[in-house]
Amino acid sequence: MAGCAALRSTSARSALRVGLPVAARRSATSLATAEDFAYCVDRLERFDREQVQCAMFLPQELRPVHAAIRAFNLETAMVRSQVSDATLGAMRIQWWRDALDGIFAGEPSGTPLHRALAQVVSDFKLSRFLFERILEARQRDLDGLQPSTAIKLETYCEYTQSVLLYMLLEAAGCRNPDADAAASHIGKALGIATLSRMIGRTAQKCYNTKC
Repeated sequence: MAGCAALRSTSARSALRVGLPVAARRSATSLATAEDFAYCVDRLERFDREQVQCAMFLPQELRPVHAAIRAFNLETAMVRSQVSDATLGAMRIQWWRDALDGIFAGEPSGTPLHRALAQVVSDFKLSRFLFERILEARQRDLDGLQPSTAIKLETYCEYTQSVLLYMLLEAAGCRNPDADAAASHIGKALGIATLSRMIGRTAQKCYNTKC
């Protein structure tokens, strides 16, 4: 895992900000730079600060993964609010699907997040289908409909929260059914809590638009 070596080294501690590594060493096999991981951290600090705080409880070697996958989750979650109609949103989701081709081939495009993702995917052998599940959920977000049944709610939370925990387990080399089951339940609980926190905002938006 040479590409993320500097993220885990003692000498990189001076490059940490609020517990997240933002330095990477350029090498023959390196796909990302310090600036690429710094971009991920900056996005989280601006839009998902809770995850910056959560990263402080992770082992240092897992923090690069956390920064990259949480930034991916953030960017895809913001698609719905960044487009004016579902067609444009679907195009953006497809753009991300195409980007995953390069990321998993070790040939990321020229964006910092793509390079950071390519690095951790290469170093930690993350599974593509987990990223695809997030995109599937974001595709459904474009419809503007909330899950209508408990099963659909659990599935949505599984695809948007549990998968992120599965990725961390993969990065940690944990292949344990009990750990997977715990991650599934914890992710669903986090997802339900997140949606519950958004009820007021969603209701206000619905009122303003007379939906």
